[in-house]
Amino acid sequence: MFTAYGRILIGCLIALCLNERRIFDRLRFAGRRAWSVAVACAFIASLLLVSPLQGMIYAFPFVAGLLLISLMIGDGLASRLLSHRAVRYVGTRAYGVYLLDSLAHRAGGYITPAVTDWPTTLLFFVVNLAIAFVIADLLYRLIEQPLIAVGKRVSRRVMIATAS
Repeated sequence: MFTAYGRILIGCLIALCLNERRIFDRLRFAGRRAWSVAVACAFIASLLLVSPLQGMIYAFPFVAGLLLISLMIGDGLASRLLSHRAVRYVGTRAYGVYLLDSLAHRAGGYITPAVTDWPTTLLFFVVNLAIAFVIADLLYRLIEQPLIAVGKRVSRRVMIATAS
């Protein structure tokens, strides 16, 4: 069960930790270049060892989480690339793309011919990705953002009520 949900749990834990100022300050060391390089090497090693050593399946989410923290806190080239506007755009829509992939795949099948040569396969991929991003963008703007705003208003009310 941990391998199935471990990545999601680690991601949630990272989000909670980095949202808390005290914990964020304590994790600043993870942004240093030496730490980032060491974690990147550990990440690559864990990718290579997952199949031969089944125990690495349990370590992989932790190593990936450390790499993510290192990239988010650091100020190196990788961090700057991940902070680029286009990458942030993709990141905010990635979950929607993930959810809509099979729907986009089906829709793409109606648009592109059922030929398996590489140009048609590439066209099929691009059409599927475009469909998924268009729908994910609509979901982001029409559902996610308004619900996030509602959540922030409710959270503010709860904070004010508990402070009094």
